[in-house]
Amino acid sequence: MTRVWRGLSARQAEGVLLLMATVAFVAGMALTAAVMDDSPQDTGRAGAGAPLPGSTALGPVSLVLPADLGPWAPVPEERLVALREGVAGDGPDLDGVWGWVAPDGVLVTVLTAAAGAHSGVDHVEGPFAPDQRIDVPWRGGARHVAGSEVVDGVRVVVLAAELQDGTLAVISVSGPDAALEPGRLREVLGTVRLR
Repeated sequence: MTRVWRGLSARQAEGVLLLMATVAFVAGMALTAAVMDDSPQDTGRAGAGAPLPGSTALGPVSLVLPADLGPWAPVPEERLVALREGVAGDGPDLDGVWGWVAPDGVLVTVLTAAAGAHSGVDHVEGPFAPDQRIDVPWRGGARHVAGSEVVDGVRVVVLAAELQDGTLAVISVSGPDAALEPGRLREVLGTVRLR
């Protein structure tokens, strides 16, 4: 390698160094752009995409369960069956029910209905009146609606979205109002990824 450098004129050596510096600068800028472009998309925005680190899968949905409210445990199967039967009489035919619960009574559930078994996001019942709606920052084009209400000291937040294959997913977070202030819930909803 030394022999190559010695064989170059001063002008050629400057040209090679300038070229190497330009390549290094462009590579560094590309890496910085990739890192900066990746992080805002992965935090604070719900929607389609790969699960975030530390996410928990609930059927076709993943989200990050707040560690400080844990430890989290799967909802017992008998409670999921009761939930499924309770919803079945009033709404679409459910093809999946998943849930996780924390010691303070904070409950996260995901209900799904296959394409053709539901009437779409606009027909989901929930806290979606204009004064109850939540604007969840969103990635992708999935139709969705979100809302929140407090009943007898229990806050319930619901996010309904249509997956790419037409499946309806309804994500619900409920628990004592003191533990689930609206800003905190928006953070949780921002980690939702539809798969």
